[in-house]
Amino acid sequence: MIRLATKEDLPAVMEIVSRVKSEMKARGSSQWDERYPTIATFETDLNHGELYVEEEDDQIRGICTISVTGHEEYDDIAFHSLHYLTLKRLAVDPKARKQGVALRLIQFAEAEANEKKCDALTTDTFSNNLAAQVFFQSLNFSFVEKRQNPSESTALIYYEKPLFN
Repeated sequence: MIRLATKEDLPAVMEIVSRVKSEMKARGSSQWDERYPTIATFETDLNHGELYVEEEDDQIRGICTISVTGHEEYDDIAFHSLHYLTLKRLAVDPKARKQGVALRLIQFAEAEANEKKCDALTTDTFSNNLAAQVFFQSLNFSFVEKRQNPSESTALIYYEKPLFN
């Protein structure tokens, strides 16, 4: 089941994030580290009503933020759609991998976007996060742009998935 997160979910969310950060580091991705994302990041998502959890048997197995706003640079990205929802901070507990959790979260985000009459779902990932790139491409997200973030050593890759309402 996918539902809006509650304040009581934050400890479980942060446990998943900690495990995912360790896994990303081992794979050579610097996208998530000690600076990002933090509990404050998820508290903000929660306060905006944008943080979702996927759970089974009262265990949170995956998380994502589905936002009406992109990151600050999104206005400068050459997305084809002007009316989109943005998928942020998608994470699946490594213990729950290969069980369709991420796919269900993406499908849920698509349904939310369709309900809001959005034309697309957007997201981004670091260029060294190959697992995320393969995953997004397998779900028909199209490459939009690769851009060097001045505050990071790694470029960001932006994706968009057109939706048909």
